[in-house]
Amino acid sequence: MKAILMDFPEKIETPRLYLRPCQPGDGLDLYEAIVHSKPELKQWLPFAHQDISLETSEQNVLKSFADFI
Repeated sequence: MKAILMDFPEKIETPRLYLRPCQPGDGLDLYEAIVHSKPELKQWLPFAHQDISLETSEQNVLKSFADFI
């Protein structure tokens, strides 16, 4: 079966987990999480060495959402 035809759940939810793709409007939460965790992220993720703006964060979320759908 081709991937485009697969039925993939919109979200996965259990008592201990809520997993869904980034959605429009999530940029602020992503931005705040990156800013808060920047020292720890720098050890592992190259993007954390660059400054990010709220606008860029929302653009990244929109692109991720578009890629998902």
